[in-house]
Amino acid sequence: LMIHHAPSGTSDTNGSLRHLEVVQALEIKNEWIRHARGWSAILKHNTLLMEAVEADDQILDACIYKFSGLREEITLLASRTRSIMSAREEYGAAATAFATALAVLGSHSKAPVKTVETVQRFFTMQAKVAEYRKTPTRSIQDDIYNALRMLRI
Repeated sequence: LMIHHAPSGTSDTNGSLRHLEVVQALEIKNEWIRHARGWSAILKHNTLLMEAVEADDQILDACIYKFSGLREEITLLASRTRSIMSAREEYGAAATAFATALAVLGSHSKAPVKTVETVQRFFTMQAKVAEYRKTPTRSIQDDIYNALRMLRI
């Protein structure tokens, strides 16, 4: 909505009002309102451009304007959360595959026996953790104790 120097569409402009910007009417002349920054049209081609607002309406409009981008921000955060959760799942699968590969490579290489046993124990523990995630009714203390005992910790 343009701000004019005089109450006429042909007068020079002096900037514009932002959407939902509230101004105080100093004078009303025909279909124009004078405010601190100049003149702006109230009506143009039978379209209402400005209207009087009460104090409560002004507060409500300001809140709506302030939080208008909230829905987009929430959608963006939800999308990022889904991406993070997906990445965590992919990481878990990759870690299991890596542990499997280490166990297979370790058992067929010329690595020291202790190294091979450690890798295999790690792989076994990873498999137990994956199994535990699928069956939440098992006792977590027993599983942790057995896994630690198996690693000789």
